[in-house]
Amino acid sequence: MGDGSGERGELEDGAAVEARLTLALECTGLNLEPAEEAAVRRQLAGSRARAAALRRVPLANGDEPEIVFVPFRADGGEEDR
Repeated sequence: MGDGSGERGELEDGAAVEARLTLALECTGLNLEPAEEAAVRRQLAGSRARAAALRRVPLANGDEPEIVFVPFRADGGEEDR
């Protein structure tokens, strides 16, 4: 497959982009100009490429995140951690 995920049974990149574009247009009822459709295709293709890059990063089940998100509380309190 185009993104190296053939074992996942995904569509080729171009077909997947077209399928997602068609679905989005059907769900929203939008009628885009050709230039707008081309922009959406580029965005969808970019998203697929970034997702494929993430899937190629080898991670073990116990790998910790690089950063830990700690939400700010305006009252100065802290959640139990």
